[in-house]
Amino acid sequence: MATTSQAVADAWRTIATVATLPWWTVAALSAAAEAYESQARDWSLRTPRPAPTPYPRAQPQPAPDDDPPAPLVPQPTNGVAHRAAQDDPVFWPNT
Repeated sequence: MATTSQAVADAWRTIATVATLPWWTVAALSAAAEAYESQARDWSLRTPRPAPTPYPRAQPQPAPDDDPPAPLVPQPTNGVAHRAAQDDPVFWPNT
């Protein structure tokens, strides 16, 4: 908030430098810049508060009577691929 207030004050001061503005507009812009500079000082003196932490979300828990999922194991098929891969330990790691 302090940086935003200072940026607004700087913008008002920049606008006030336009040479063709009437004196009363320059006075109003200068007053606005002073107000935003004061606000920036006030905000910079405040102690920063840590950001609030969101509440942790509850993780779904399996019911006590649920069985754990069965591991994925290749299912044997009838055919040449099955007979060729029967003795392959990479193809059948759980056997």
